[in-house]
Amino acid sequence: MAPKRYFDLYPPECIELPPQQPGWTPTFTKREHQEMVSHYYAATTFVDTQVGKVLNALGRLDLKQNTIAVLFGDHGNGLGERDSFFAKGNLWKRSLRTPIEDSETGARGR
Repeated sequence: MAPKRYFDLYPPECIELPPQQPGWTPTFTKREHQEMVSHYYAATTFVDTQVGKVLNALGRLDLKQNTIAVLFGDHGNGLGERDSFFAKGNLWKRSLRTPIEDSETGARGR
């Protein structure tokens, strides 16, 4: 659970929602949708901050050159950004493939 300060970064009323497909009837209100996206952003920012702490510690302890740090995760929540789809289980290419990038060289792999 992210601390409150991360939620404060993303007020739900400031979240711009993606356009929805014609004919789609949501099972929640616009405000609830904004809250879902706000909470996802807060959690993502919190995790990003924690990863930054680990990477900074590797540098500070002079372990960066002999350490490979890999962060694995699922593809996140579907929050209505594509075809009004809300869930994790989808087979879209962008959800299935996780890019891996070398922070020093910028080289990317999959």
